[in-house]
Amino acid sequence: MINYRLSVVAVLGYGCHLTPEVRDYLDRVVAFVKGRINCVIILTGGFTDKRNAPGISEARMMELYLKERGVTQEIILDETARTTNENITAINRIMHERGYAQCADVDIFCDWAHQFKVKFAAGRTSSIPTCHYLTHSVTKGFVRVGKQLIIATLLCWIANRIPFFQRLEVLRKQWLQRIK
Repeated sequence: MINYRLSVVAVLGYGCHLTPEVRDYLDRVVAFVKGRINCVIILTGGFTDKRNAPGISEARMMELYLKERGVTQEIILDETARTTNENITAINRIMHERGYAQCADVDIFCDWAHQFKVKFAAGRTSSIPTCHYLTHSVTKGFVRVGKQLIIATLLCWIANRIPFFQRLEVLRKQWLQRIK
């Protein structure tokens, strides 16, 4: 018997720039969804680069790239998320709004250096029965990877438990954008 259980593929944004690493990341998504029949794609990522990419969200940039590569499955955008916690919250919200939460397996694409943040956030906020994590190496450089794995993961873990720190995480991201 063929299992036509709904498959949700959630893709976390990683900036509004199509670097070779981001293209490879999105090409993995294209290969993963190719030929899937009962599949919905959730792209999540807000307007995080107002200076270099005004008016376009990470989610929209990914949608344009996936469609250029021939992806025909339904794509749902969340253009509000600015942090890993917000990405996972948005995926969870969309799954509940659409009635997918109890009838779908979820494959979450994320950067390898962000995987622990994603797992913490999903474990804390998600009621999705089955999650699989598919990672790709987008972050480059020993120092940048180390900062993500240690500092950013710790901040994400704290923000998951204390809402005040979630707001600080958003403010930190906004400040980093201004100084770039």
